[in-house]
Amino acid sequence: MQPVTTPSGFIQDSIDLSDEVVLSLGSKFEDGDLSGSNFQPGARISYTLNEQNIFWGAYSRAYRQASLVEQYTTVSYARIWDPATSLWVNQSFSGDPNLDDEKMDAFELGWRTRPSDRLLIELSLYHYDTKDAVFSGPPVYSTSNVKTSGGELTFDYQHSRSWHLKGGYSYSRGKKDSKPQDDFPDR
Repeated sequence: MQPVTTPSGFIQDSIDLSDEVVLSLGSKFEDGDLSGSNFQPGARISYTLNEQNIFWGAYSRAYRQASLVEQYTTVSYARIWDPATSLWVNQSFSGDPNLDDEKMDAFELGWRTRPSDRLLIELSLYHYDTKDAVFSGPPVYSTSNVKTSGGELTFDYQHSRSWHLKGGYSYSRGKKDSKPQDDFPDR
């Protein structure tokens, strides 16, 4: 087997548009033996309302190449007793060398507030749109388009030197090929 090489690079710059607004632009560039070249841009903007409140938004694109296991390996997922032959039989499925790269567009919005020196609160909302997401499951690997939306609320409160309280709540919903998923972890 020939070695697999993946040269990559990353470039980013932050630009102060004003005292309150900062724009960050960047991209990852990757050239892989198995999936070719791709360009993964990202942009983030933040607005500082005052010393206690920051708002931000972001967009990024990411790629994930199907793994070598997903493409080329036979996976055994069970052994079943066959009473007719009195033997254990391996149940397996093969990889798919034709799997495309997963492509994800990510959109995020957030708010960070510090109402006091002891309390930090953050709210983040997101939407991820993934094309050709790889799912494994007997008897084949398959791809689907997946949309995930949700949010997270966290807090960090330090009452005293010896009492520090952190917590959070997250919520997410997903659709696979436009169908809501009832087994999607939503809490």
